[in-house]
Amino acid sequence: MHELSAIVGALKTIEKVMNEQNLTKVDTIVLQIGEFSGIVPSYIEEYFPTAVFRTRFEGARLELETIPGIVRCNGCGEEFNAFEHDFKCPSCQEKNLTPISGREFLIKEIHAY
Repeated sequence: MHELSAIVGALKTIEKVMNEQNLTKVDTIVLQIGEFSGIVPSYIEEYFPTAVFRTRFEGARLELETIPGIVRCNGCGEEFNAFEHDFKCPSCQEKNLTPISGREFLIKEIHAY
């Protein structure tokens, strides 16, 4: 259920930007969600209509982009998508990995006027 609070937090940030730039309406919000973020994209899509109900964001379209969970192998230095390789280095089979990307939850774009 932390997805709903993540959406509400993003909307507060977007509202601040809109107020600073004298914008009144949002057409599209593009969010980036990292594979390691702990945020489930399908829940974001499910909760979005509730979060924007009767707000200035009602009617806005939501687009989600995934940031891959890239890791570095601490054994050989190989960088790869952990989810595509079952959290095991494809080069040396090491499981001692350091995350490089994929923890993010970002507002990528706001299409507003």
